[in-house]
Parts: sequence; structure tokens; C-alpha cells
Amino acid sequence: MSAIGTGGLSGSDGFYMDRGFIPYAYSDSIYVVIGEKYGFLGSSVLLLLYFMLIYRIFLIANTSMNLAGGYLVIGLVGMIVFQVFVNIGMHIGLVPLTGLSLPFISYGGSSMLTNMLTIGLVMSVHIHKDTVPLQMSG
Repeated sequence: MSAIGTGGLSGSDGFYMDRGFIPYAYSDSIYVVIGEKYGFLGSSVLLLLYFMLIYRIFLIANTSMNLAGGYLVIGLVGMIVFQVFVNIGMHIGLVPLTGLSLPFISYGGSSMLTNMLTIGLVMSVHIHKDTVPLQMSG
């Protein structure tokens, strides 16, 4: 929390990061690095980008004619929201520390692959939003 606080409004030189006080600065604690280096403005831009992504995904779920596709997209956006909330919350002291990564920002192959597959599924639902599922005749 001290490292995020030293970032101030527009960031600082990275005192805590340079001296090794931030564990796993390249992966799980990347939000602390962003908060220290870019300050409140950088953290706000990151949260704004996440909000825009989540809003766009909700619009895709809302416009889908296929009910199963809409439910799939809502579940996937819930996964992203949970990861963002827990990762940022654990670094500002709201939730206990875990090993959950920050989507699309943290270093890690399996996490990035999962997030890319998530966006791929959302895009697939968006592409097929006008197709109505097959109706059973009879």
C-alpha cells in the first residue's frame, strides 16, 4: 500500500520497486508497479480501460439473440471482473493476498492464454449474434 501511495498524482521514480520491496513485480504485483510509476492518473487510466472492456462485453451479451451465447458472455465477463477486483483489492488491502493475476497486464502464459480465449469466445458470440438457435420441430 505504501508503494501505491508514493506514486502520488502523476507517479514517482519507483523507490519501492528498485529496492526489491515489491514481490513478483512483473506478474502478480504489477498493479503496484503501475500505481508507483504512473500514480493515480495511470491507475485511473487502467481502471477506465477495464471499465470500457467490461462495458463493451456487456453490450455484446445484451445484443445476442442466442440465449446460451449471452449467458456464456456474462459468465466470461464475471471472470474478468472477479480477477480485476481481487488483484487490485489485494494490493490496496481489501482482500487477502492470492496469486491471481491482472488480466492482460500480468506476466504469465496460462493466464494470458485463458484471457485471450475468453475474448475469442466473446468475439465469436458477437459475430454470431444474429443467428437464432435451431428450433426443434414437432
